[in-house]
Amino acid sequence: MATLNPEVSTLDIFVADSSKPEKLDPVVANTRSVISAVGPFVRYGAPLVASCANNGTHYCDTTGEVGWVRKMIEKYDDIA
Repeated sequence: MATLNPEVSTLDIFVADSSKPEKLDPVVANTRSVISAVGPFVRYGAPLVASCANNGTHYCDTTGEVGWVRKMIEKYDDIA
């Protein structure tokens, strides 16, 4: 059985709908990092990547969609 580190038990968890990009910025701007498991990323992931890049927020996801990752790097690397 895994145990939870008591230091992380009080972390806030925010949920935002990537189909409503205008709802992402208020959440992303108030965080230091985002973890996404949205998939398929090619369909739902780009608005969150854009918001993270524009707000200086660290981004991590679970994708294996290499082509999509390449597009996100090409589009947002300079901004991020």
